Amino acid sequence: MKKLLSILIVFVCLQLNAQDIITKDGVNLGLKSVIVDQCIEGGKGAMMEVDGIQIDFKKYCSCVIG
Repeated sequence: MKKLLSILIVFVCLQLNAQDIITKDGVNLGLKSVIVDQCIEGGKGAMMEVDGIQIDFKKYCSCVIG
């Protein structure tokens, strides 16, 4: 019984950390972590240039989506 209770508590705690991205019109786009990972994967580790400044794609995606 204690083992089951421990598993349920861990599951609830993990779900509380998950953040859904929801648009203004109420559309749920999914978990923030999944969207950031897809953004980074789409950039394929490349560097971006914004106004002459080189920006790491991982940092860009985390900032823009976060």
